[in-house]
Parts: sequence; C-alpha cells; structure tokens
Amino acid sequence: MSGETIKAAVVATQKTASPSLISIVLNEIIYRPILNLLVVLLIITGGNLGFSIILLTLILRFLMLKPTLGANKYQKQMVDIQPRLKEIQEKYKDDPEKLSQETMKLMKETGGWPLKGCLVMLLQIPVFFGLFYVVRDISGYQNHAVMADQIYSFLRHFIGDPTIWISNIQPTFFGINLFEKWDIVLTVVAALLMFAQLQLTTMVSGQPQKTKQKLPNGQEMPDMSWFMKIMNMFLVLMIAMFVYSTPSAIGLYILTSTLFGVVQYIIQYKPLILAKLKAGK
Repeated sequence: MSGETIKAAVVATQKTASPSLISIVLNEIIYRPILNLLVVLLIITGGNLGFSIILLTLILRFLMLKPTLGANKYQKQMVDIQPRLKEIQEKYKDDPEKLSQETMKLMKETGGWPLKGCLVMLLQIPVFFGLFYVVRDISGYQNHAVMADQIYSFLRHFIGDPTIWISNIQPTFFGINLFEKWDIVLTVVAALLMFAQLQLTTMVSGQPQKTKQKLPNGQEMPDMSWFMKIMNMFLVLMIAMFVYSTPSAIGLYILTSTLFGVVQYIIQYKPLILAKLKAGK
C-alpha cells in the first residue's frame, strides 16, 4: 500500500470518526476558546509564542482574580478562627451534638463553604490541560489545517487563513525553544516562585500554635508542622519535575501564573507581610 493510500485512509477515518459527547463539550468550552484566544494574541504579538502565552496567562488570572482573592481571604479566616474553634471543642467536648452545631455556626460566620479555598485550583485545572493540548498540537503533533478548522468563523473574517498564523509561530523566547522540553532555567525559576508563594502563605497564616491540643478521646494531637513542611517541599519538587518534563511553553505558563499569584498575595496582605518581616518572623 502506497503512502498516499495510507494518508487518504487516515483522513477518511478522521472524518468518519464520531467524537463522544464529553469530547465535544470539552472541545467547545475549553480547547477551542483557548486556541482562538491564543491565535488573537499571536496576531497582536507578531507570532511570538512566549509573549502570547504570558498575555494569555495574565488574562486568565485577571478573570479569576475575584474568586482568588476570596479564596485567600477564606484560608486566612480559617487560620484566625482556630483559637475560637479550640474554645468550642473544650467547652462542648462532652456534648458531640452541640459541638457539631457550634462548629458549623462558626464556619458559616467565616464564609460557610469549606471547599471555597479549592475553587481557584479547580478552575485552573481545565484551563491548564486545554493550554497543554493546544501547545502540543501547535508544536506539530497535529495537522495545522485540522487546528484551523477550530477557529471561529467570525474570527476568520478578520484574520483570513488561520493556518498561516499557526504555521508561522515564533517558538523561541529569550533563547528558549518553547516547543522543547528539559529547560533547566524555567524549571529552577518556577520552583523558586512556588517556594516563595508557599512561604508567603505560611507567613500570612501564621505558625502553628505550640500548645498541645487534645483529640476527643483525650490523647494529645500530634504536631503536624513538620508534615506541612515536607508537603511544601514535595510540592515544589513536583512542580519542578513537571516543568522540566513538559514543553517549555507549559513551563512558561506555570511560571507566569505563579509569579502573578505571588504579586497578588503580596498586594493583598502587604501590611501584614511587612509587619512580620519587621518583627523577624
């Protein structure tokens, strides 16, 4: 069988294949919007993929700014109510029903939804994977003509043939090929920014109390501060390994998003951070 025959068979299979409902939904609400936005940014930046990804990241983070600020505030409140929560536990330790009622009442006063702090992370997951597949396809794993079919018709009216813009992307950004993996510079910078973000979170939240707390059965609660430190270091290492093993375009997105988070956190809690730095804590 000739190469042309194989190619024709593959094209025919792609045309007749029926995508699942889930893949259609994910394509329409995640992949396609990100691809179209990236193409617009590529036109604005003259095809520079690095600046386009930075702009894309900033746009997405600004869109999620309000829920992010709310999540940070909620996490801080959860730390601040620990003394009150301990008082309730001591006061109603012999009345489980009353303990549950008072605990829920206190939670409602602080925002009422325990998963609120995870909201921003959950929102970023589909965006991250959408960008991952867009970058993968642009870098050559998928025919650019197939990707061009994903461009909205109204956008085609302004930009013309989208294949031209997709095919003429400039992947080099300050000496880094954003289509390639194993970039040590991005890896180190992303890891340092993640470490800084975790340190700021610890600084704002405060150090765990040294007083021994007791469990309902009367036993002392173990000190978990060491466990949190290990988890933070594990998270930093995990981010570093992920950035190192994925296309540098994804690493640039993670780096920019983390930097945005650090700056946002500093602005949100500037007085408290300055006060703790002056106090040497």
